[in-house]
Amino acid sequence: IKRVEVGKRTRKMPPLPKKSVQYSHLVNDSTLKGLTIFENNKMLAKRPPLSALISVQRNLNPLSMDAKYTQGATLKSLLLYGLTNNLDIHIARNEAKAARYRYLSSLGQFLPDVSLGDNQIWAKGTLGLPLNGGNGINLTGPFMIAHAGFTHHVYQGGRILFGARQSKHQANALNASFHAGYSDTLTSIARHYYNLVLEETVLQIRTRAADTSEEEVRVATERFENGSGTNLDVLQARTQLSSDRQNLLEQQVVRRQAAIELASILNYDLNLDLQPSDSIGRIQLIRKDAEIDDLLKVAVKSRAELKQLSEQEKASKAKIRVIASRLHPTVDLGGSVYGLGKEPSNVDP
Repeated sequence: IKRVEVGKRTRKMPPLPKKSVQYSHLVNDSTLKGLTIFENNKMLAKRPPLSALISVQRNLNPLSMDAKYTQGATLKSLLLYGLTNNLDIHIARNEAKAARYRYLSSLGQFLPDVSLGDNQIWAKGTLGLPLNGGNGINLTGPFMIAHAGFTHHVYQGGRILFGARQSKHQANALNASFHAGYSDTLTSIARHYYNLVLEETVLQIRTRAADTSEEEVRVATERFENGSGTNLDVLQARTQLSSDRQNLLEQQVVRRQAAIELASILNYDLNLDLQPSDSIGRIQLIRKDAEIDDLLKVAVKSRAELKQLSEQEKASKAKIRVIASRLHPTVDLGGSVYGLGKEPSNVDP
C-alpha cells in the first residue's frame, strides 16, 4: 500500500469578478450625505456618483446612457415649456376660437340682409317713361339703374334662433375641450416628471444595495479564510451581489427610459438627459375631514370633460329644432328703392 500524504490546503475563495467600474465603498463613504432624506418637510434627492454605477462601455455615461448632454430642469420650467410648445394645446385653442367666431356669425342672421346694385345698359333711342313731360328720354349712351333694398327674415320656424343656440353650445363644448386638454397636458408633464424623480430615487436605493452586497461578500470571504465562515455563506453573498448588480443595471435603463418619455411629451431633443432639480415637498391635497359627497361635487364641478358633454347634449337638442324648422312656414319682409339715370352728355335735346 502506497501512502500519499496530502499537504495542508488553505481555505481561500476565488477573487470577486471584475467590474467595469469601481463601486464606492460603503464604509467611510462621503456620498452617504446624498441619501434621499426628508429635510424641512421636503425630500432632497441627490444623484449617485458615477463610480457607483455599472457602465457597459468605458466611454458611455452609466447615468444618462446614450444621451449626449445633461440639463437640469424644474417642474415649473417644464410646465411652461409644455404649454408653449405642445401641439395639441395649440390645435384645441384654435378650434375654440373658430367656434367662437362661428357663433358670432350665427348672431348676424338676426339682422336684415342689405342688397345694393348698379346696372349699366348701353342703349340708343327713346325710353318711354313718364318723365320729361311724357315725351320720354332720348338715349344715345349708357343707361344706369341703381337699387338698394333689404330683406328681413321675420319668421324661419326657429332656424335662426336655435341655430344660434347650437353654435353657442358647440363653442362652449370646444372651449371646455380646450381646458380639458390644457389640464391633461399639465397633468401628464407632472406625472412623467415625478416618475423620473421616482426612478432616480430608486436608482439610489439600487446603488446602495449593490454597495452593501459587495461589502457582505468581502466580510463573508474574510470569515471563510479565517475559518469562522462557511463556503455556503460566501456563495450566498455572491449570489445576492449578482442579483443586486443586475437590478442596478436594469434600473439605470428604466431611469433613462423615464427621461426619454418626459422629453417626448415636451417635444424635447431625445439626446438630452433631463435631471430633476426640484426638492419634492409634502403637500396635502385633500382635507382629512373631507366627505365623499363633497369630493364628488368638486369633481363634477371641476371636470371640463363633463361640461363638454353637457354642452354637446344641448347643441344636439338645438340641432333637432333647427331640422324641424324646415316643416314650418317662413315669413320675410323686404323693400327696395330703384333709381334711373343717364349721363347728361348723352341726352338729346
